[in-house]
Amino acid sequence: MPLSPITAQARALLGAVARDAEALDPDLKLGFLRVVEQLNTIDTRHGEVEEQLVRHRLLLERTLGLMTAQGAGLVASEALDVMITVSGAERGFVGLVEPGGWRLVEARAMTAEDVHAPGGEVSSGVIEEALRTGEAVLADDALATWADRRSVVRLGLRSVACLPIQQGGRPLGFVYLDHTEAQGRFREGALAALGAWLPVVAQQLARAVGESEADPFPDFVTRSPALIIELRELARLAQYDVPVLITGPTGTGKSRLARSVHQRSRRARGPFVHLNCSAVPEALLESELFGSEDGAFTGARGRKIGKFEAAKGGTLFLDELDTMPISGQVKLLVALQERAVSRLGSNELIKLDLRLIAATNTDPQRAIAAGRLREDLYFRLAGALIHLPPLNERPEDVPPLAQHILAATVARYGLRPMRLSARALEQLCAYSWSGNVRELEHVLDRAALLAGDDGVIQSLRLGQGDAEAPRRLTVGRQEFLTAWTQHKGVASAVAAALGVTKRSVFRLKNKHLDGQ
Repeated sequence: MPLSPITAQARALLGAVARDAEALDPDLKLGFLRVVEQLNTIDTRHGEVEEQLVRHRLLLERTLGLMTAQGAGLVASEALDVMITVSGAERGFVGLVEPGGWRLVEARAMTAEDVHAPGGEVSSGVIEEALRTGEAVLADDALATWADRRSVVRLGLRSVACLPIQQGGRPLGFVYLDHTEAQGRFREGALAALGAWLPVVAQQLARAVGESEADPFPDFVTRSPALIIELRELARLAQYDVPVLITGPTGTGKSRLARSVHQRSRRARGPFVHLNCSAVPEALLESELFGSEDGAFTGARGRKIGKFEAAKGGTLFLDELDTMPISGQVKLLVALQERAVSRLGSNELIKLDLRLIAATNTDPQRAIAAGRLREDLYFRLAGALIHLPPLNERPEDVPPLAQHILAATVARYGLRPMRLSARALEQLCAYSWSGNVRELEHVLDRAALLAGDDGVIQSLRLGQGDAEAPRRLTVGRQEFLTAWTQHKGVASAVAAALGVTKRSVFRLKNKHLDGQ
């Protein structure tokens, strides 16, 4: 009996992949063939055969990537990209069920704030129904179906779908998809194909969740054994309002980790407020943190809500805390001790309802010894302390990070799927990455945007185009110390005075000040 076109295509693809990888794991091969069987059970009346073949080829090609993805974040990322492509959705996200609710794992064309924003009744109602019934929820014309909901009109939603992900008859998570322009966007054939593919997604997500001890923060990718141990401890503390202090050089991912802690906490539906302390002049720091009333000081017009108040119910992240003037650190300490703040020009006490996360670019003990960080503030903030080493000290992280970043770049710019050649991967692993993860992101962004039509990044330009390098080499110790003193350690001001980037200021600080 001749093979169906889909089965024949799958066999050919399986053979090609096996040749490339020399050998496939037996479990992966069996799982792949199960997908073939599931896809072949779909009623051929759902669209033209040619259209089905194109759709199923994509699902088959991406199944192997799904099966080899490490961590819930990468599994969800791979699955979401496929589902948006197959369904024709404009936006989407994947959520995982947890005790008391669910948490966002991956999103496209939406931020965490968009997903959890007050007034997001549509997504909430659709999600609740899909999880309760275990069946896909679809609205071909959301404006007609939910015309009484203000958020539908405000967002202009037309097509909405939510597909539950189940494992062993229990809800594991869901995929939410929508489109603001096209009515009836999600065709029956596309949703049927995705429904047949969902058991594979569920299996791989369950595997990843079961390995969550090795992947405590899906958005923070690492294979470093020492760092994984620290992240496991932090993950257990994330659900409590324990203050967190993250240390490490610029570009190592402190902001990303802070946001991941927020998203894993019970405050995930609240705001995540980020303040870079080095970017705020000393004269404005107090009003930035605590807010001000009209006329509280010269130039103060109208009421200003401070960061502490803005973060109510959520998380306040104070980045580059070691650059905050000592006078500001004293006021911060008082606010934390009293659990309340007052706007400048007001006697009204505003009770704090937030989780505080702080980060420093330098070793806190050195900063304390140098008089740049108050020791009592350090102990107040270091309820959970984690250090992120520079990327050149954890080379095992480069390949998985590159995969994660490249997938995000492809999704962000709407590019075709891409991969790194063996040569490009060798280049990545051999490079020193003085700019850490941030530099890796810039390199891969540029490479992806300039890649050829075959979707393969053959080689990379590394260590080039750094216009600041010659200038950086000419900054001597005395010149740096003079600029640092004149500008009171405000990194952005020091960078402007020296004609270098803020990142270089911290390198010079480590060399000329911390290294004394």
